[in-house]
Amino acid sequence: MKATEENKSTTMVTLEAETVGLDELQNASFENDSNLYELIRIIEKPGFTKMKIQLIPLKEGEGKLNVWGSHERVNNLKKFTVHIKNINGELKLTLEEKADYLSSVGLLDITADEKIKNISLSKLDGKLVSDNVSFENCINSNYYTCIGIEERGKYIATVRFATGKDLRYAIEAIVQKEGRLYDIKTLRERPTYVFDIEELFNHDYSYDKEALKKIGKHTTLTPNANWYN
Repeated sequence: MKATEENKSTTMVTLEAETVGLDELQNASFENDSNLYELIRIIEKPGFTKMKIQLIPLKEGEGKLNVWGSHERVNNLKKFTVHIKNINGELKLTLEEKADYLSSVGLLDITADEKIKNISLSKLDGKLVSDNVSFENCINSNYYTCIGIEERGKYIATVRFATGKDLRYAIEAIVQKEGRLYDIKTLRERPTYVFDIEELFNHDYSYDKEALKKIGKHTTLTPNANWYN
Protein backbone atom coordinates (compact mmCIF):
# COMPACT_ATOMS: atom_id res chain seq x y z
CA MET A 1 0.00 0.00 0.00
CA LYS A 2 2.97 2.27 0.64
CA ALA A 3 4.00 1.95 -3.00
CA THR A 4 0.51 2.95 -4.08
CA GLU A 5 0.53 6.04 -1.88
CA GLU A 6 3.94 7.11 -3.15
CA ASN A 7 2.95 6.72 -6.79
CA LYS A 8 -0.74 7.36 -7.32
CA SER A 9 -0.41 7.44 -11.14
CA THR A 10 -0.50 3.63 -11.32
CA THR A 11 -3.10 1.00 -12.08
CA MET A 12 -3.08 -1.93 -9.68
CA VAL A 13 -3.81 -5.38 -11.15
CA THR A 14 -5.49 -8.04 -9.00
CA LEU A 15 -5.01 -11.71 -9.87
CA GLU A 16 -7.33 -14.48 -8.72
CA ALA A 17 -7.21 -18.16 -9.61
CA GLU A 18 -9.76 -17.71 -12.39
CA THR A 19 -7.74 -14.83 -13.83
CA VAL A 20 -4.83 -17.14 -14.68
CA GLY A 21 -6.81 -20.27 -15.53
CA LEU A 22 -6.38 -22.11 -12.23
CA ASP A 23 -8.81 -23.59 -9.73
CA GLU A 24 -6.71 -22.50 -6.78
CA LEU A 25 -4.02 -19.87 -6.44
CA GLN A 26 -1.27 -20.88 -4.01
CA ASN A 27 1.61 -18.45 -4.43
CA ALA A 28 3.40 -16.06 -6.76
CA SER A 29 6.91 -14.67 -6.92
CA PHE A 30 9.28 -12.50 -8.92
CA GLU A 31 11.72 -14.22 -11.20
CA ASN A 32 13.84 -11.14 -11.86
CA ASP A 33 13.50 -7.35 -11.91
CA SER A 34 11.59 -7.18 -8.62
CA ASN A 35 12.00 -3.39 -8.61
CA LEU A 36 9.57 -3.03 -11.54
CA TYR A 37 6.46 -3.77 -9.52
CA GLU A 38 5.24 -4.46 -6.01
CA LEU A 39 3.77 -7.90 -5.34
CA ILE A 40 1.29 -8.27 -2.47
CA ARG A 41 -0.25 -11.59 -1.40
CA ILE A 42 -3.69 -11.31 0.20
CA ILE A 43 -5.63 -13.94 2.16
CA GLU A 44 -9.29 -12.90 2.14
CA LYS A 45 -9.94 -13.55 5.82
CA PRO A 46 -8.47 -15.58 8.73
CA GLY A 47 -9.11 -19.29 8.42
CA PHE A 48 -9.94 -19.00 4.72
CA THR A 49 -7.06 -19.76 2.40
CA LYS A 50 -8.29 -18.32 -0.89
CA MET A 51 -5.49 -16.10 -2.11
CA LYS A 52 -5.36 -13.01 -4.30
CA ILE A 53 -2.27 -11.40 -5.77
CA GLN A 54 -1.99 -7.66 -6.26
CA LEU A 55 0.58 -6.20 -8.65
CA ILE A 56 1.45 -2.52 -8.35
CA PRO A 57 3.60 -1.13 -11.19
CA LEU A 58 6.50 1.06 -10.07
CA LYS A 59 8.23 1.98 -13.32
CA GLU A 60 8.30 1.19 -17.03
CA GLY A 61 9.97 -2.02 -18.11
CA GLU A 62 9.57 -5.72 -18.67
CA GLY A 63 9.88 -8.40 -16.00
CA LYS A 64 8.69 -11.88 -15.13
CA LEU A 65 6.19 -13.41 -12.75
CA ASN A 66 5.79 -17.01 -11.55
CA VAL A 67 2.36 -18.15 -10.38
CA TRP A 68 1.77 -21.45 -8.56
CA GLY A 69 -1.60 -23.11 -8.15
CA SER A 70 -3.64 -26.14 -9.08
CA HIS A 71 -5.98 -27.08 -11.90
CA GLU A 72 -8.17 -30.15 -11.76
CA ARG A 73 -6.23 -31.27 -8.66
CA VAL A 74 -2.89 -31.15 -10.47
CA ASN A 75 -0.16 -28.79 -9.26
CA ASN A 76 0.68 -26.25 -11.90
CA LEU A 77 3.19 -23.49 -12.52
CA LYS A 78 2.56 -20.66 -14.93
CA LYS A 79 5.01 -18.01 -16.02
CA PHE A 80 4.18 -14.57 -17.29
CA THR A 81 6.05 -11.71 -18.89
CA VAL A 82 5.12 -8.50 -17.10
CA HIS A 83 4.83 -5.43 -19.36
CA ILE A 84 4.69 -1.99 -17.75
CA LYS A 85 4.15 1.09 -19.93
CA ASN A 86 3.47 4.74 -19.22
CA ILE A 87 0.27 5.63 -21.02
CA ASN A 88 -0.88 9.22 -20.72
CA GLY A 89 1.05 9.68 -17.49
CA GLU A 90 -0.28 6.48 -15.90
CA LEU A 91 1.61 3.22 -15.43
CA LYS A 92 -0.28 0.32 -17.00
CA LEU A 93 0.65 -3.29 -16.14
CA THR A 94 -0.28 -6.17 -18.42
CA LEU A 95 0.59 -9.87 -18.34
CA GLU A 96 1.55 -12.12 -21.23
CA GLU A 97 1.55 -15.85 -20.49
CA LYS A 98 4.60 -17.68 -21.77
CA ALA A 99 4.44 -20.90 -23.77
CA ASP A 100 3.02 -24.05 -22.20
CA TYR A 101 6.48 -25.55 -22.00
CA LEU A 102 8.29 -23.65 -19.28
CA SER A 103 11.93 -23.37 -18.39
CA SER A 104 13.37 -25.39 -15.56
CA VAL A 105 16.74 -26.10 -13.96
CA GLY A 106 19.28 -28.71 -14.98
CA LEU A 107 21.62 -29.99 -12.27
CA LEU A 108 25.22 -30.62 -13.28
CA ASP A 109 27.23 -32.90 -11.03
CA ILE A 110 30.18 -30.61 -10.25
CA THR A 111 32.01 -30.54 -6.93
CA ALA A 112 32.99 -27.34 -5.15
CA ASP A 113 36.70 -27.74 -5.95
CA GLU A 114 36.02 -27.84 -9.71
CA LYS A 115 36.21 -24.18 -10.75
CA ILE A 116 34.08 -23.43 -13.82
CA LYS A 117 35.30 -20.97 -16.45
CA ASN A 118 32.49 -21.32 -18.99
CA ILE A 119 29.50 -23.50 -19.96
CA SER A 120 28.21 -23.86 -23.52
CA LEU A 121 24.97 -25.57 -24.52
CA SER A 122 24.14 -27.28 -27.83
CA LYS A 123 21.27 -29.32 -29.16
CA LEU A 124 21.96 -32.98 -29.80
CA ASP A 125 22.21 -32.27 -33.55
CA GLY A 126 25.09 -29.86 -32.85
CA LYS A 127 23.13 -26.60 -33.15
CA LEU A 128 24.57 -24.10 -30.67
CA VAL A 129 22.07 -22.74 -28.14
CA SER A 130 24.53 -20.56 -26.23
CA ASP A 131 28.31 -20.37 -25.96
CA ASN A 132 28.07 -18.80 -22.51
CA VAL A 133 25.24 -20.20 -20.38
CA SER A 134 24.48 -18.53 -17.06
CA PHE A 135 25.14 -20.82 -14.11
CA GLU A 136 25.11 -20.72 -10.33
CA ASN A 137 25.68 -22.99 -7.37
CA CYS A 138 22.47 -24.81 -6.55
CA ILE A 139 20.89 -23.80 -3.25
CA ASN A 140 22.06 -25.87 -0.26
CA SER A 141 24.39 -27.98 -2.37
CA ASN A 142 28.17 -28.09 -2.83
CA TYR A 143 27.93 -30.82 -5.44
CA TYR A 144 25.69 -29.39 -8.16
CA THR A 145 25.71 -26.40 -10.48
CA CYS A 146 22.39 -25.17 -11.89
CA ILE A 147 21.74 -24.01 -15.46
CA GLY A 148 18.44 -23.00 -17.04
CA ILE A 149 16.82 -25.03 -19.84
CA GLU A 150 14.22 -23.07 -21.82
CA GLU A 151 12.85 -25.69 -24.24
CA ARG A 152 12.22 -29.41 -24.20
CA GLY A 153 14.70 -31.57 -26.07
CA LYS A 154 18.08 -33.26 -25.81
CA TYR A 155 21.24 -31.25 -25.20
CA ILE A 156 24.97 -31.47 -24.64
CA ALA A 157 26.40 -29.06 -22.07
CA THR A 158 30.16 -28.59 -22.28
CA VAL A 159 31.78 -27.31 -19.10
CA ARG A 160 35.22 -25.77 -19.32
CA PHE A 161 37.09 -25.64 -16.03
CA ALA A 162 39.75 -23.15 -14.98
CA THR A 163 42.34 -25.88 -15.56
CA GLY A 164 41.42 -25.94 -19.27
CA LYS A 165 39.76 -29.34 -19.00
CA ASP A 166 36.43 -29.83 -20.79
CA LEU A 167 33.68 -32.11 -19.55
CA ARG A 168 30.38 -32.90 -21.23
CA TYR A 169 26.92 -33.59 -19.82
CA ALA A 170 23.96 -35.17 -21.58
CA ILE A 171 20.72 -33.35 -20.74
CA GLU A 172 17.16 -34.33 -21.59
CA ALA A 173 14.22 -32.02 -20.88
CA ILE A 174 10.81 -33.64 -21.18
CA VAL A 175 7.35 -32.33 -20.37
CA GLN A 176 5.53 -34.14 -17.62
CA LYS A 177 2.11 -35.50 -18.52
CA GLU A 178 0.58 -33.64 -15.59
CA GLY A 179 1.44 -29.99 -15.12
CA ARG A 180 3.84 -27.86 -17.07
CA LEU A 181 7.19 -28.32 -15.40
CA TYR A 182 10.05 -29.95 -17.23
CA ASP A 183 11.51 -33.16 -15.95
CA ILE A 184 15.25 -32.58 -16.41
CA LYS A 185 17.63 -35.52 -16.57
CA THR A 186 21.39 -35.01 -16.67
CA LEU A 187 24.26 -37.44 -17.04
CA ARG A 188 27.94 -36.61 -16.58
CA GLU A 189 30.27 -38.07 -19.20
CA ARG A 190 32.49 -40.70 -17.59
CA PRO A 191 34.62 -42.68 -20.09
CA THR A 192 35.97 -44.58 -17.05
CA TYR A 193 34.64 -45.09 -13.55
CA VAL A 194 36.20 -46.75 -10.52
CA PHE A 195 33.63 -48.90 -8.70
CA ASP A 196 34.81 -49.10 -5.07
CA ILE A 197 32.85 -51.80 -3.22
CA GLU A 198 34.21 -50.85 0.22
CA GLU A 199 33.28 -47.21 -0.24
CA LEU A 200 29.80 -48.22 -1.38
CA PHE A 201 29.14 -50.08 1.88
CA ASN A 202 31.04 -47.82 4.29
CA HIS A 203 27.80 -46.45 5.82
CA ASP A 204 26.37 -49.91 6.58
CA TYR A 205 26.93 -51.65 9.91
CA SER A 206 26.54 -55.30 8.96
CA TYR A 207 28.58 -56.61 6.05
CA ASP A 208 31.53 -58.93 5.48
CA LYS A 209 34.49 -56.55 5.40
CA GLU A 210 36.99 -59.24 4.50
CA ALA A 211 34.90 -60.38 1.55
CA LEU A 212 34.64 -56.84 0.29
CA LYS A 213 38.40 -56.38 0.49
CA LYS A 214 38.82 -59.43 -1.72
CA ILE A 215 36.43 -57.97 -4.28
CA GLY A 216 38.35 -54.67 -4.23
CA LYS A 217 38.01 -51.91 -6.81
CA HIS A 218 37.01 -52.29 -10.44
CA THR A 219 37.32 -49.87 -13.34
CA THR A 220 34.50 -49.87 -15.89
CA LEU A 221 35.02 -48.56 -19.41
CA THR A 222 32.47 -46.89 -21.65
CA PRO A 223 33.17 -48.14 -25.20
CA ASN A 224 30.76 -45.64 -26.81
CA ALA A 225 31.31 -42.56 -24.66
CA ASN A 226 30.40 -40.25 -27.54
CA TRP A 227 27.00 -41.87 -28.13
CA TYR A 228 23.91 -40.46 -26.47
CA ASN A 229 20.30 -41.36 -27.14
